[in-house]
Amino acid sequence: MELCGVRIIGNKKLLKQKKIAVFASRNVRAETLMNMLDWANNITRDMCIIGPFHSRLEREVFRLALERGAKVIWLLGRSLPTKFSATEVQAFKENRLLVISCFNRDHHNLATARYCNHLAILYAKVVVFGALEKSQMLTWLQRRCKRLKKKVALL
Repeated sequence: MELCGVRIIGNKKLLKQKKIAVFASRNVRAETLMNMLDWANNITRDMCIIGPFHSRLEREVFRLALERGAKVIWLLGRSLPTKFSATEVQAFKENRLLVISCFNRDHHNLATARYCNHLAILYAKVVVFGALEKSQMLTWLQRRCKRLKKKVALL
């Protein structure tokens, strides 16, 4: 699959890696939170994580993945950021980060979030759901993964 009309910063070769999409609901139980963080703490350097990283828990997985030396593809439903954290800058220098902006806007909205979530599952070989509690969007994504015959892990 080739992306057209997007802005990209970072290592485009990451798109050729086997990718794991990561999703977690904004509202999670303590047990689910711990399961997802345990999974994230076992991320290795050879893994490539993909997602829009909207929820707090998804952003924590993003941070842990970068700190653990993993490769990360960040799909944005908004314009590229003007500033990056020190961890993100280091990941760019090490060719471990790719940021893809699919839209020219200040903030993501429901439609752009859905688009980026769907793009993540299309690119991923494996899809990890940290929580589906009270999340219609993630429940829809899980059903979509089944139709696409994606390997799914529910933590």
